[in-house]
Amino acid sequence: MNSTLVSVVVNCHNSEDFIEECIESIINQSYQNLEVIVWDNNSQDQTESIVRRFSNLDSRIKYFKGEIFVSLGSARNLALNKCSGSWIAFLDSDDLWDSNFISDQITALSGKENSAFGYGFVTEFLQDSSSIKKSKPQRQRVCSDKFIFHKLLKGNFIYFSSLVISRQALNFVENFKVEYKQAEDYELLLRLASKYKAVQTGYVYYRLHAKNLSKIQTLDLHIESLDILVNYLKFREVKRSFSYHLANLGLRYFRIKKYVDFIEFIRIKNYKLRYFFVGLGILLILRFKALFKRFIEN
Repeated sequence: MNSTLVSVVVNCHNSEDFIEECIESIINQSYQNLEVIVWDNNSQDQTESIVRRFSNLDSRIKYFKGEIFVSLGSARNLALNKCSGSWIAFLDSDDLWDSNFISDQITALSGKENSAFGYGFVTEFLQDSSSIKKSKPQRQRVCSDKFIFHKLLKGNFIYFSSLVISRQALNFVENFKVEYKQAEDYELLLRLASKYKAVQTGYVYYRLHAKNLSKIQTLDLHIESLDILVNYLKFREVKRSFSYHLANLGLRYFRIKKYVDFIEFIRIKNYKLRYFFVGLGILLILRFKALFKRFIEN
């Protein structure tokens, strides 16, 4: 099984705080037939010196630095152009893998007909990796393409640092769409899941810290999610997630008192206003459930 070359893509930008642990979790994999493609999106900190220290000791680690800062989708595509493996694994510079993650993935994917991508079981941890508490082993779940696709239509539940994709499948779907800055991973996953089966196995540790927590609160994420999901509105599952993103976007516009801008946005996009009101209802229900849960716990 180790005869199959796996390319590990690590995209980074000003990642000096965490990238050392990230690379260590890759080189400590039980599966050793790896190449590590570190694409540095024009970092201005000590990221380069940290990675070069590793690459000087391990020829599998290949460092590339972009001359200008580009969108994450573009940076991921640039890294993919450097990959030679039959399988591509993605690990963001602040996240970590269990030592058997790649071995578990390749074993599962190689044993399942028509499975072109895999994703792992994820444990979130706060800032310091010493706080990681490993979850109990879970049985591998083999999911049909229909199950994964329709579940993704409800929202993105796959952590990108747990993703392993066949090079052939990536070539077929033509990699990442560079126009997206926040939701490029979600858009790609929907296209993959509409065509291929997946497996779930292996353990990944997703680091929560100030930068990624603030990132998920941006307007761009909601705008891009709407732009992606509008192409799938014929599916029943999408209406809820589309409404959720539209309501979130509207509320953010209202908070900064740009009501006219939001109405103009809906007009230009030709979105139906009823989706906004459905989304408000969803947000109210979610808020009520959270308050009720807090009340019960107290």
